[in-house]
Amino acid sequence: MKTNTFPVPIPKGDYTICRLAAGLTLSTSEQSWLNKAPSGVPLHSHSVTIPAVKAGDRVLVAWIQSEAVVIDVIEKS
Repeated sequence: MKTNTFPVPIPKGDYTICRLAAGLTLSTSEQSWLNKAPSGVPLHSHSVTIPAVKAGDRVLVAWIQSEAVVIDVIEKS
């Protein structure tokens, strides 16, 4: 990885990727207080797969002390 402010390549093992940018699958559900379903029963639910970071992607990086941390994917390559 190479950042705009630190134009020297950072080896893969020397930076961290936030779990939301690491290609995880999350479950989501929607509930409504207006429906007549029993309390706690979701109206709708599904899984969302968050794409993993790949070479060439533009990413948002935060520096935490001296370590680069990839927070999110801004543009896919």
